[in-house]
Amino acid sequence: MVIEETYNEILEKLREDKRPLLRLSPEDIQDLHTYWAGILDAEAPSKHQNIMKVLCILDHSQGLSRPLLPLFIETLKTVKNTEIQIFTLSASIKHIVETWFRTGDPLPSEYIVMITSLIETTKEPEVLEWLLRVVESCGGQSFKFKDVILKNRPGLLSLLNKHNRNSIEIIDLLVKRWPNV
Repeated sequence: MVIEETYNEILEKLREDKRPLLRLSPEDIQDLHTYWAGILDAEAPSKHQNIMKVLCILDHSQGLSRPLLPLFIETLKTVKNTEIQIFTLSASIKHIVETWFRTGDPLPSEYIVMITSLIETTKEPEVLEWLLRVVESCGGQSFKFKDVILKNRPGLLSLLNKHNRNSIEIIDLLVKRWPNV
C-alpha cells in the first residue's frame, strides 16, 4: 500500500460525496504499521500531518488490525495534540474495540489501562467526550471504567461547554446501563 496514494484516493472520493471504504489486507496492515511506527519514531515537522493520513485511512477502512494496537497506544501516550488524540480514539473504536468484539475476545488490558489513564489526566473537554464515546462502544466491558469515570465526571459549572454537556449525557447513559454493584 502506498500511503500517500491511498490517502489522496480517500480525499478524492470524499470530495465527490462518495463513501470511501477500503478493505485492508494483512499486507496493507503491515505497510500501515511500518509507516506509522516510522512516523512515531521521527521528529519531523510533518509528523502530525503524516499521523493524520494514517488515521484517515484507518477511519475509512475495514480489516482485522490487531498488529496496530501498540501504535494506537503509543500515539495516545506520546502525541498530545488534541486533534490527533480525537482521531486516534475514533479510529480505535473500529480497529480495537470492534475488532476484539468480532473475535469474541475481551479488550486488551493495555488498551484499558491507556483509556483509564487518559480519563484521569485529560484536561481537554473534547478529548474526554471522545474517551467516553470509546467507553460507551465497549458495551458490557464499559463497567471496567466505572470508578474512573465517576471520579472524573465534569462538574455542574462545566455545563457551559458543549463537550462537557455531551460527556455528562454519555456518563448518565452509562450509569443507567451499569449494574448496581
